[in-house]
Amino acid sequence: MNRISKKQNSATRLTGDFSRHRFTGLARVIPCVLVIPLIVAALTFAGCAKPNDAPATPSGKAATGSAVTAPDLSSINEKNYPAIDGSTANLPLLAALYAKVCGVTQEVAETKVSTNGTSNAWQNVTDGDVDMIVAYEPESDAMNAAKSAGVDIEALGRDGLVFLTAADNPVDSLTADQLRGIYSGRIKNWKDVGGKDEPIAAFQRNEGSGSQTLFEKLVMKGERLMDAPQEFRKGEMGMLLESLSEFDGEGSSIGYSVFYYASEMYAMPNLKMIAVEGVKPATETIADKSYPLTNNFYVALCAPEPAGASDDGEGEAASREAVGNGEGEDMGDEQPPRRSEQARLIRDFLLSEDGTRFIQDAGYVPVRSASSATAQGNATGESVAAGAEQGGAQASQSGGFPYGPSAVEGFPKNIVKANHAEGFTDDKLSDIVDKTVDERFADKYEYDPTRGFPLHSSVIYDAYTEGGLLKIFVLAYEETYQLDGDSVTAMSGSIVPAALTYKIADAPALTEYLPAQDGSLYVSSIKAFCTMPASGKKIKGLAKKITNNEAAVNESLHKLHRTRLIAYLKYRGLQSAKLREYEGAEQITLY
Repeated sequence: MNRISKKQNSATRLTGDFSRHRFTGLARVIPCVLVIPLIVAALTFAGCAKPNDAPATPSGKAATGSAVTAPDLSSINEKNYPAIDGSTANLPLLAALYAKVCGVTQEVAETKVSTNGTSNAWQNVTDGDVDMIVAYEPESDAMNAAKSAGVDIEALGRDGLVFLTAADNPVDSLTADQLRGIYSGRIKNWKDVGGKDEPIAAFQRNEGSGSQTLFEKLVMKGERLMDAPQEFRKGEMGMLLESLSEFDGEGSSIGYSVFYYASEMYAMPNLKMIAVEGVKPATETIADKSYPLTNNFYVALCAPEPAGASDDGEGEAASREAVGNGEGEDMGDEQPPRRSEQARLIRDFLLSEDGTRFIQDAGYVPVRSASSATAQGNATGESVAAGAEQGGAQASQSGGFPYGPSAVEGFPKNIVKANHAEGFTDDKLSDIVDKTVDERFADKYEYDPTRGFPLHSSVIYDAYTEGGLLKIFVLAYEETYQLDGDSVTAMSGSIVPAALTYKIADAPALTEYLPAQDGSLYVSSIKAFCTMPASGKKIKGLAKKITNNEAAVNESLHKLHRTRLIAYLKYRGLQSAKLREYEGAEQITLY
């Protein structure tokens, strides 16, 4: 499978050495969802409420909830980029940050950043071994130690602690008291919470991990946690989710993670998130805190430099590469300078209005909201790309850009290889797929494309109707681009086979999205979804067609995607453009 990467979305896997978390070709794909509201929730952001549990700075002054003016980051480059650590779930944000600040592609950025996890990150910033961290809340002792050491801490974003179980588990919601009962050992059978008569296998994280800290703070609240068998206690979030997915013991399993990681970085198609107190975890419910288990994550700068310490920029960043990037030599007793000016500028950017939008675009929930004037300007299409006067005028007249690029007049249709769906033409199938993706990105098309815009294309291998259902088998290609004048930069993307199932009514309504899984599960996951929509009967030869012909189809898909990109850029009013992709820059003529 062709795998490029970004934050955003779902069946992504972190591989390699789990003691450090470095990108190793993360795939960014359409969210794998069994509960459909999560499709829109993953990328649609409600207004953010006042931060909860914002820690005091070392001076005792509470972290501010208002955004500040964005600083100039032009002095920062790959040579003097500060050492930044963080939590596993913040890794995509840190990669997007590196790409933005250093002017490189997301693919390059993902080779430059790594994290040590929540507890280690806080220890590193407390000891001054890194300049800055973006991390979830640590244990109280670690937070107090950081404050005592003079670490400058600000609330940056919000996430939710979520509980996951098998998709076929009849239990869809639990109360906080029931969760405490399960993990204290008072509740041992699913029948006691409305489920089947079978034992509960409750998985836990290791002590000191970010998700374990949230779990003990938000759920257990001082109640004693039961001792779990070693096989039920996992040292990494990915390992826990894999164990839940593969659990074949007696009874049904349950475990926990944070919403961003479980929905954007490591989604599992055979797991579902459980509502708590009747509220489903989603971006909106975490933003407005109607979901009860929410907590902040933070940006923190190490303490100011000791008197006499030097800050020579490039030398400082290089000296910390061993901690910040996972490379380099042991410095022994030599101590690096404490906090760089570059780190402060990056921190100030993240706390600004531009930083708030950047955090949103990376798929996270910020604790701050941009000013109403900025939001209004974006909503009415007043802010347009430089050099796109024609497209800007068109946008202003219509009150906003089209509802997704596919609404542009003359937009090329998706490629249809075969069609067994009664009552659906090839063009209709193409429109259904485009509308599904456009609805996911509706909020993105309301904003200035200089902040990045997504574009999608698909090859439809086949489609079938049965029992009032429509199932479409696609090879889906998504790419996010940033438009700056006549320069178009490919930021991130992925190509993934998938199956989309719709309920046929007045308008087809998506009920299930199943993407192919990574690695050893790739072929078997495709075979599993190549079935009829109602009966589940295997469709002979379809899985082989998808797995054997992907290379040839990829070429056609890339040609279609380039044609679609040109059509959208022409709509934006550009006459020509310089396209910067992963292999380098290329001048393209639009007319």
